[in-house]
Amino acid sequence: MYVLNANHISKSYKTAGETMRILQNVNLQVMKGEMVAIMGPSGSGKTTLLHVLTGVDTPDDGEIVIGGETFSELTEEEKAFFRRKHMGMIFQDFQLLESLTVKENILLPLILERKQADIQQERFSRIADVLGIEKLADKGITEISGGQKQRVAIARALASDPKILLCDEATSALDPQTTSSILELLKDINQRFGITIVVITHQMAVVREICNQVAIMKDGQVVEHGRTIDIFNHPKSEVARELLQKDEGNATEPKTLKTADRIKNGTRIRIVYTENSAFEPVIANMILTFKEPVNILKAATKNVGGVAKGEMILELPKGSTNVAAMEQYLKERGLELEELSNNVNGGEEHVDGTN
Repeated sequence: MYVLNANHISKSYKTAGETMRILQNVNLQVMKGEMVAIMGPSGSGKTTLLHVLTGVDTPDDGEIVIGGETFSELTEEEKAFFRRKHMGMIFQDFQLLESLTVKENILLPLILERKQADIQQERFSRIADVLGIEKLADKGITEISGGQKQRVAIARALASDPKILLCDEATSALDPQTTSSILELLKDINQRFGITIVVITHQMAVVREICNQVAIMKDGQVVEHGRTIDIFNHPKSEVARELLQKDEGNATEPKTLKTADRIKNGTRIRIVYTENSAFEPVIANMILTFKEPVNILKAATKNVGGVAKGEMILELPKGSTNVAAMEQYLKERGLELEELSNNVNGGEEHVDGTN
């Protein structure tokens, strides 16, 4: 069952006498209990889509159905009520009130709804315990760390028992260690409460860690949508490949030296290790079999939805008659692969899927 269904959404803005089309015929379906990422580079339309999904902005065309209700047809007052009752929002900059304590910030949605004191206390105790912030209840917002602030913001979003949690770049302002703990927390919330979570992000690492579905945007359109592991293994769009190549993960190459800078010539392929191939020294055996040199331009181990996946970019010898046979050798051993080539900017570009 879809908890969110956006059909043929378009949105334009007029500026300086010109019409700027920000969203173009966007379709997005989210199943109940899923963790879905909407990602893309800056200017791809992610934030505008979020504004439309939450009713902050109105689409020019299309409809949005949330929990069976045609949200896009409600009045502004009805949208505000629906948003308070069914949606939780988490922001990059926390948006907490410094004049209130941690507990007061968390309970603010219930205070505005004039919920009884015993309901407020029960809700606070339950949520604060899950998020590990019960001891912060009486502290001021300026007295706690960035990671604690984000936990308070998550707790506030959960206070009204929403059907769907929307996270707008929720970890972008946090350090890597805190980001990891927040992502684990979101995953736990999803599994514990069954809440649908939609994450707006430009970070592939965030998508890999917690999301089972991803919609990739470019120029106001969803250009690719599917299971995270499928897009990691077989990216179909150029923007998906670009985002994957920028995702260093636990890359073994020095961060100061980009993969493209190490590419000289030869046929380059991107390979992904599956569970069945990860324990065999495939590359070493291939070199011994074909007696051809192979350059490893990039190697990384990445967590994709809780599954460890190995990723490599290899350079096979230029002009070798064994290239096709070497690629076949890798495929027969369970590796996903695709060929890459230089683009005009010296980066990497997909040529031909060989899987």
